[in-house]
Amino acid sequence: LYTSNPKADPNATALRVVSDPTTLQVDTAVGGSSLGTGGMATKVVAARAASCAGIPCALLHAAYPERIYSFLRYNPNDESSP
Repeated sequence: LYTSNPKADPNATALRVVSDPTTLQVDTAVGGSSLGTGGMATKVVAARAASCAGIPCALLHAAYPERIYSFLRYNPNDESSP
């Protein structure tokens, strides 16, 4: 997840953890590819809904499936958590 599409915006910044999904502000106006139909905007809406319901949620890059392990170990109350 980035602040905007990194392919269109060289100033886009990666967001590692979003603590409060209600304050999340990302620009999803520029599409990423023609392959999908939902896009990042749909993923952000779904993640926000899950988080607000108390369900831990992650948007992970498919090229790095091993990152699911650090998500499962993540503890927001532990400063040393991955």
